Amino acid sequence: MRLDRKTEYSLSKIRSNYNDLWKDPLKTKIFSSLPDNSIIIDAGCRDGKWIHEATCCLGLKLERSKSKFIFVGIDPIESPTNIRYDYFVKGAVSNHNKHSVPFFVVESEIGCSSLKEPSRNLQESEYLFKKRKVSKIDKIKTYRLDKIYKEILTTKALIPGYLKLDIQGAELEAIEGAGAFLKDILFIETEIGLDSFNKMYAKGSGPKELIRVLDERGFEPYLFTEYLHSPLPEGEIIFKNKNWSIE
Repeated sequence: MRLDRKTEYSLSKIRSNYNDLWKDPLKTKIFSSLPDNSIIIDAGCRDGKWIHEATCCLGLKLERSKSKFIFVGIDPIESPTNIRYDYFVKGAVSNHNKHSVPFFVVESEIGCSSLKEPSRNLQESEYLFKKRKVSKIDKIKTYRLDKIYKEILTTKALIPGYLKLDIQGAELEAIEGAGAFLKDILFIETEIGLDSFNKMYAKGSGPKELIRVLDERGFEPYLFTEYLHSPLPEGEIIFKNKNWSIE
């Protein structure tokens, strides 16, 4: 982890004792606070692992039925696991609704694919003895989150409860794209690079910018972990709406 002192200190105060936040009782408490009829968005869902963990947390730990929530998956790559979602959107979240945007595909580790161009350092790093080189540039659709919320909210009375972002450096654009719905979101969980001096993506967002922007928009960093077993400098932050209490 290579961050400026202020950011490192801010994250140290909320650092979890668990490398996997699903094992942290505080994350369970966060999910227990979600109202029924909450929309849970999984942006960058890929193989659906996160939503599987979320439904296990709700069902097994909290005994709350999946039917009480609306699950939305968003990803440029379709997968058989998309059936886990009530709605699936093929594309990526951004601050514009566009039909054709460059998407940098890293086939050696598909999770590194992004709307942002991977940095030289990231492309020279290896995963399973293969470099994380950009193998091709696809053209994909992008959607603003407020467009997605509007379409879902026309069906029934729902709450924009939980937003999870695993979108490789494009977090600030996604947050901007939430528009007026941002103030109604209760929690934002995002994977984030933890090297402010050598970012993994060109013009990608880092924790310092993310904390500042979300603070200005009414969110506070609430829970953090560093992926100690990851070969890349990365971790996860959960932000809480300052107007929401989990007690």
